[in-house]
Amino acid sequence: MLSIELTCHSGHKQTWESQPVLKTSISCLASCLNLQFFTDSVFYDTQAKYLFPVANEAWEAESRHQINKLTSREVVNLSGDGQCDSPGHSAKYGTYTLMDEDTGNVIAFNVVQVSEVSSSNVMEKEGFPHCIELLERKGVKISRVATDRHVSISSCMSKDYPHINHQYDVWHLSKWVVKTLTQKAKQKGCEELSPRIQSISNHLWWSAATCNGSPTAASKMEVSAGSRGQQAQMVRIHFFPSVQSQAHFIL
Repeated sequence: MLSIELTCHSGHKQTWESQPVLKTSISCLASCLNLQFFTDSVFYDTQAKYLFPVANEAWEAESRHQINKLTSREVVNLSGDGQCDSPGHSAKYGTYTLMDEDTGNVIAFNVVQVSEVSSSNVMEKEGFPHCIELLERKGVKISRVATDRHVSISSCMSKDYPHINHQYDVWHLSKWVVKTLTQKAKQKGCEELSPRIQSISNHLWWSAATCNGSPTAASKMEVSAGSRGQQAQMVRIHFFPSVQSQAHFIL
């Protein structure tokens, strides 16, 4: 098919195509040409009988290989996060994934359907312990887990897995700090905070990178954010859940 877009001196545009464009499926085209084509039921049956078993077998083999490597290590550091199939509060499926920080390999995941829990907001909290329990049952000694600031996961870690060092992912924490400070800077009398937000975020990243994993060094970080009259504005950020589960803004 030939498609030509024409533009005149006045800026008007027109498109010419050598044949009409039909928005149709391959099966409809095959029917017009009198060609044999598989039906939807044949497609899904073939997918269930051949494709899914092969994919599952490949994943199981790779999972066993990764877990065998993890069980031989003394220190296992993981990162975890959840993802839903759609944004907002109307998601039907949620997947929680754990990744090995040293290799970047996915070592465990769990899919949760919204019908299994009370609401879509609970799917992340439901999938997280399943991944941890799966690895611990197979003999993996987890040293540290980094997650976002999900309240339910923080509570789960402190109650059910106190033997695992729980830390917040710096990217999620920095995103939350910038969002909170931006809202605070819109309030009357806090306008001077706005141009310093990016510097505070940068300092947070630097502190996380140079604290050598010490909660004492990192959880009491104070960044001067200018002054308002005689009262100094300070931002105190805690990003080790074992020390403090939330940030305090002293403005």
